[in-house]
Amino acid sequence: GQSFDNRLVDYMADHFNREWRKARGHEKDVRDEPRAMVKLRLQANKVKHVLSANQEIPVHLDALHDDMSLSMLFTRAQLEELCDDLMDRAVAPVHAAIKMANLTLDEIDEIELIGGGMRIPKVQADLSAALGNKELGLHINSDESMALGAAFFGANISTAFRVRNVGLTDITPFPLKVSLKNIEEGDVKEGEEPWTKEATIFKAQGKLGVKKTIAFTHDSDVHCALDYADIETIPEGVAPELQRYNIKGVAAFAKEMEEKGLGKPKVSLQFELSTSGITELVKAEAAVEETYTVEEEVEVEDDEAGGENKTAESETADQAERKTEETTESETSGNDTETESEKKEVKKEKKTKLITKEKKRVHKKTLDVEKYYVAKVQPMSAEIFAESKAKLDELARKDKERVELEAARNSVESYCYLIKNRLADHEEEVAKVSTEEQREHIRQLGADVSDWLDFEAYDADLETFRAKLKEMSEPAEKIWFRMNELTTRPAAIVAMNDKLSKVEEILKKWETTMPQITEEERGEVLAKIDEIKKWMDEKLAEQETKAPHEDPAFSSEDVPLQSKSLERLIGKLSKKPKPKPVK
Repeated sequence: GQSFDNRLVDYMADHFNREWRKARGHEKDVRDEPRAMVKLRLQANKVKHVLSANQEIPVHLDALHDDMSLSMLFTRAQLEELCDDLMDRAVAPVHAAIKMANLTLDEIDEIELIGGGMRIPKVQADLSAALGNKELGLHINSDESMALGAAFFGANISTAFRVRNVGLTDITPFPLKVSLKNIEEGDVKEGEEPWTKEATIFKAQGKLGVKKTIAFTHDSDVHCALDYADIETIPEGVAPELQRYNIKGVAAFAKEMEEKGLGKPKVSLQFELSTSGITELVKAEAAVEETYTVEEEVEVEDDEAGGENKTAESETADQAERKTEETTESETSGNDTETESEKKEVKKEKKTKLITKEKKRVHKKTLDVEKYYVAKVQPMSAEIFAESKAKLDELARKDKERVELEAARNSVESYCYLIKNRLADHEEEVAKVSTEEQREHIRQLGADVSDWLDFEAYDADLETFRAKLKEMSEPAEKIWFRMNELTTRPAAIVAMNDKLSKVEEILKKWETTMPQITEEERGEVLAKIDEIKKWMDEKLAEQETKAPHEDPAFSSEDVPLQSKSLERLIGKLSKKPKPKPVK
């Protein structure tokens, strides 16, 4: 879609340049004017959208630049002619995709178009012709289709959430190969070629999220190169080199095995093509299999162990001895037992003998891998990563400061309106707890800060805003507090008196219902009640001496605090268990 926009922008810029140069008599180019180019780009996008559903659109940009306006009529035919080569580019990937999938047009059942550019009628017509005039599906929002597919794929590979699998297979478009050679070429004899190996480990159109292993017998340290296998298929300007590895430890392991009289190690390199499409060496290992013999004792039948040296006499003696034992057992167990014992199979004695067996064991060694890159695009080093993180942290700090500054400014501005509105809306209540000088003082503070916001606060910092808010709020909050206490303080006194009355009623009930509470304990409760009443009387008397515009002797919040110790004592006594009856 952006390619179409660029063509339209160039066309309109050329049209404006002709009119502009003719009127002003110079050779300037509107492309050198950023503001004008932004207007043209926005208009180009609008033209593209409108011509997708209409045959023509009038374009008029008033005072585009240098008091010159752009006026022209744009038709769909002009757009198609202007972007004819781009239309061809939309069809080519379709043929490539069909070829990759080894399909024919007859084997394709449904077609769904994605991408914003698919709304252009000419693109749809060319695609339909390329696909044998098949019906094109437009059931998905073209602009959101990529995000939708990414969301489905992310759900498939998610380890944090379990969702029903969506039929999606991601593939790698380019083949990847591995090239191997010795790190040190000094051991090559004259007339021999250097040792090298090359293999394609991941073919084009293969699935992502797979691992493959290559194995070879070698006795030297190895240099491994991971590259794109087919340079012609990768996009222009992309370097084929991906990663380089120096795999060390093979030579040392081979020498160790040679000293033990064993053969060359078998080197295994495992590569992974991750679900993100990134290929890397994940495991490097060398192994040597050793065959050795051991002698083991095994149990064998007696005749098998020593039958060759056994004499006929010993056999006869053994048989006679067995028969004598069987007869003795049979006589003691009766006739039935005798019949069964005769049917028993004579057990053979077992002996042990030494045999030689072959066994195998595998000597393994994890190889050291040094990874580096030779292409222009490389991953972040530790230094660059730290620098980038520091930049992000600094941006986050500045964002936080900006948010705090805006919040402080809004607080100051809001408090200016609060003073003005409260003095007007609660004039009578405010007058009861303040003097005219106090009211005029906070009114003037609000007006002064409001003027400061309008004319001087553009470059003020956070601390300045906080200081201005404190300057206004301290005297104003005292007035609001006294106004609020006019109603809440008497209500708190009434509530405390009610609470004390209820406690006294509870004490009277306890005289009969809870005899375990002693007279002394009830007296302690009554003493605390008297303390609270005395405190309230003193504070009320002190408050009577205060003028309404002065700070109060006590606040409504102080009253409930006086009964905390009383509540704890009542709670403790209410849980006192009754004495056990005397038996």
